[in-house]
Amino acid sequence: MQSKAIAITGANGFLGTKLITVARKQGLTISGIVRTAGAAVQIEKLGAKSYIIPSYASRELQQAFTGVQAVIHTIAIGRGSETEQLETNVNLLERVLDAAKTMQVNRFIYLSGLGVGDNAARSGLHKSYFKTKALAETKVKQSGIPYAIFRPSFIIGPRDYLVTALMHDIGEGRVLLPSTANNTIQPIFVDDAANAILSVVRGSGPANQTFDLVGPDRIQTKDFIMKIYQYITATDVNISEPLIESVPFERWQSEGNESLDFLEFPATGNPELLTSILNIELTPVNDAIKKCVLGVLNPRERIPEKRAILLFSGGLDSVTSLYWALHEGYDVILVTMHYFERPLREMRAMREHVHRLGLNLVEVPTPYLKEVFALKLEGFPVPSIFGAGEAYVPYRNLIFNAIATYFADIYGAKYIISGHIASDPLPDANQSFFNALERLVEQLKVGKKAIAPKFLLPMKGKTKYEVVKMALDLHVPAEWTWSCEFDGPRPCGKCKPCQERQDAFKEFGVQDPVSEFDVPNWREEK
Repeated sequence: MQSKAIAITGANGFLGTKLITVARKQGLTISGIVRTAGAAVQIEKLGAKSYIIPSYASRELQQAFTGVQAVIHTIAIGRGSETEQLETNVNLLERVLDAAKTMQVNRFIYLSGLGVGDNAARSGLHKSYFKTKALAETKVKQSGIPYAIFRPSFIIGPRDYLVTALMHDIGEGRVLLPSTANNTIQPIFVDDAANAILSVVRGSGPANQTFDLVGPDRIQTKDFIMKIYQYITATDVNISEPLIESVPFERWQSEGNESLDFLEFPATGNPELLTSILNIELTPVNDAIKKCVLGVLNPRERIPEKRAILLFSGGLDSVTSLYWALHEGYDVILVTMHYFERPLREMRAMREHVHRLGLNLVEVPTPYLKEVFALKLEGFPVPSIFGAGEAYVPYRNLIFNAIATYFADIYGAKYIISGHIASDPLPDANQSFFNALERLVEQLKVGKKAIAPKFLLPMKGKTKYEVVKMALDLHVPAEWTWSCEFDGPRPCGKCKPCQERQDAFKEFGVQDPVSEFDVPNWREEK
């Protein structure tokens, strides 16, 4: 038997992705309509077939609706001018309805807004929202397609916009509300919302029905916030109890979190039709809040055993360290520092490897890191300039590794990898330095699950010749590396790093591939 096919507009949104996940488990085939290629990749990973339709043109929608029995329309905006809201909430909807009618879709499910019928004439910030959503409901009812209208309260779940915004403000220590803290809301857990909508898709309930998409419990806004706080601290996360402050709307607009704008007014409804007609078992509000908090904090999150932070540039030593780490099975997160006058050509090489290998790159601006001579010219005393080696940057490796330790902590990495070789002359680039740093980090770690990372030096003690051999053995594309001190389409061949590199390749009996490698538009970062 062929599975039922559905289409979801706004398929990459919070509700849209949940609908895809639940629909796949129920054996449904999903067409997801999105605006961008990135959103298409996102929903395809969830199991939907993507259609990129930036303007939601009717003809392109018809193609997406081919063979579809039901369309779920989730797109809406609650901010912007009345013209903008009219375009998205009404005009775009009309194009979707037109395509659905042309393709003889059997059921149209529309996500409206709780209280649209009661608040259509409301004044204030959301006047246009309620006005356009009420008009949209009328368009759905007049379309001639059997419909179901869902008027949702706050749909909450892990990483939803409301609970996540409140968690952010709680962490900052203060929650500003555009209303009284005694306002009552009736949030629904996202899984329940998805199950209710898909129940209608499968044929439950009469046609042309309007449902309040709300949870089973009403809760005052202040109590909702405090429940979030209590579940946060129950996971052994230590933060202060937040100040909850109701402020005049004008002040909230300038100081408040815009994700909390719909807390301006009460949002309650009647879940009876969900339970009696659709047979949905609704999640109690306390359980829903707990799932939201745990879904974000994820105290039992599994982190790859061999996760490593790798200090990355576009140099031969660094790139070879990366290919070594991948060969050894490390789960690599790259960290790179944008220091003063870093060669663009090196950055271009770095990005080529990131692009080819599909790795996560963390970029850290460090413009204050300069060579001692440049700092002296700027007027700093810089006593270390006298007798220091060429191109010395004060404590550069200590700073780099301190930053890497920070990222190792937040990513849960057990290792920090860097590409120092035998010729690195500085005292913060040798094994004794890293042994001391390792002991220090072990003493400073905080938290029951904190990890003191180990510092790995795969090039330790190796000559540049041995690095070249290792690079060739690992099939490193050495043409996409840069060791020269200066920028240019090709290395200068005269600076110390260039000469060391040339000599190593010559000793190995091959020509350095970067010397004859042209990179088009090398000044433009990829």
